[in-house]
Amino acid sequence: MDGTFSTRAALFHDYQIAGREKCNNRPALVIKFATKRGQSGLRAEWGGRTMVQRDRGTAWIDEETLQVLRIERRFMNLPRGGWGWWRG
Repeated sequence: MDGTFSTRAALFHDYQIAGREKCNNRPALVIKFATKRGQSGLRAEWGGRTMVQRDRGTAWIDEETLQVLRIERRFMNLPRGGWGWWRG
C-alpha cells in the first residue's frame, strides 16, 4: 500500500473518491487512482529493466479505521508476456 498512498506516491498519482461499497462486510470508501499523465519520477523495475511506472487501480478503505481493505492495480506499460495486474 505504501506505493499507492505514501507521501512520495501522492506526488505522482491522482486520486478520486468513487463512492462507497461494502468490502469484507465493512463500509468502505472506494478510491480510484492513476499515475499522473507525463510523470517520470516514479519508476519500477521489471526483468532487470527500469521503466517509468504507469498504473491505475481501485482501493477500498475502511471508513472507520481508514485501513486499506482491498487494492487492485493494473500496470499499463509492462513488456509483453509480463503480468499486468496486482490484487491484494
